[in-house]
Amino acid sequence: LGNCTFDGKVGIWPFARIQPVRRVSVNGPLWQLEWKTFHVKKEHIRGMLCMNVLPRIVQTYASRGIRHLDIQWDCTSTRFDKNDPGWQWLRQMHYRTTGFSFNLVNQPARSP
Repeated sequence: LGNCTFDGKVGIWPFARIQPVRRVSVNGPLWQLEWKTFHVKKEHIRGMLCMNVLPRIVQTYASRGIRHLDIQWDCTSTRFDKNDPGWQWLRQMHYRTTGFSFNLVNQPARSP
């Protein structure tokens, strides 16, 4: 206790788009913008890792001297495979440019 290595606060990035409202309602005029969710695919997850998550992790841990991190996934088998060629390429590029190595780890069975 007292020596926190990770508090789970890397960032929050929604899988949603901002788009104009399609019709006028009592809630707002036609030109108002609203958040809309979409079906998340493997490419979206890979893009989110590449553009947001991994750079923030590197930024957070660069000063701490940590160079290897395991990223634990919940239900990763249904959405993203750690043997995916895109993920492997992304890992190699991050290692070459930043010196960080990442590994995807499945959440243990029956864990909360």
